[in-house]
Amino acid sequence: MQNIYRLREILSIMAEDVASQSNALAASKAFDDYSQSLNPLVKPYLRNGFFNEQKALERFYSETAMLHLAAIAISEWCKILRIGKAEGFWSIYPEARFFSWYKASTTIQDAIQQWVANHSGIEGALQAITLVAEDSLAGLRRRALGEFFTPPEIADHLVELLAYDPLTIFDRKLVDPTCGSGNLLTALVKQVILTVHSASLELDAVITGLNQNVYGFDIQPIAVLLTRLQLFVTALPILANAKTSNTDLYEVLSFPNVKLLDPLSAYAAYSNLFAIFDFVVGNPPFLKVRKDDLPFIG
Repeated sequence: MQNIYRLREILSIMAEDVASQSNALAASKAFDDYSQSLNPLVKPYLRNGFFNEQKALERFYSETAMLHLAAIAISEWCKILRIGKAEGFWSIYPEARFFSWYKASTTIQDAIQQWVANHSGIEGALQAITLVAEDSLAGLRRRALGEFFTPPEIADHLVELLAYDPLTIFDRKLVDPTCGSGNLLTALVKQVILTVHSASLELDAVITGLNQNVYGFDIQPIAVLLTRLQLFVTALPILANAKTSNTDLYEVLSFPNVKLLDPLSAYAAYSNLFAIFDFVVGNPPFLKVRKDDLPFIG
């Protein structure tokens, strides 16, 4: 995407603005909530003190800036393309509460709006935001969690190997148990959207199928939020033609089964959970886990 350097510059300015507001009581409460929620999920996978407060705080600020940049940009794209209102991101998703304390300045919002106006084609836009934002994340902690997101071209290749039939979105469930930022699920949903146009499928039924049958799990709040955003952006072509009235688009297509969850945390939950799925696709994190951390390994 052209002018990626400007996008990187905007994110950098926004990250500095986030840090400048970090002394606010709301920021402190949000980070405490974030830490208390995240610690139990990541504990089995962390060693040698990688999850210390300073690294977590740095990453928290970067994640906050990334999400606000993405949410503002998507809202603007929906306005420009006359798809509808997309302003409910911060109220619909429970994990968004960790990051909603921040308010971007008018200057920053204007800069994002200008960038969007110069890049009105939304395809690949969120991927560009995600790739730029990944550079700002605390790399040491990413390695500690085995957190390396699947490149889109590899995601497309894995989906081809799956031989997934998009017409099964109405009655068959698919899952990525370690979804990261959602590239694998996005590749699958992209096939569904292409089929909608070629097969003239009923849009309301497709939206219901996407909401009911697309599952993704991750132990990182930022991951499940980015996955939902990627899937939402990928599905915007059908929302543009659906009868959504004045309903916020995030309410119409919320992908509620993308969840902050560790399916490996307990053997019983793991077994029961995966019994319901027809398709399982993933590129799991590669890291060392001790036997006593996950009870079904032994």
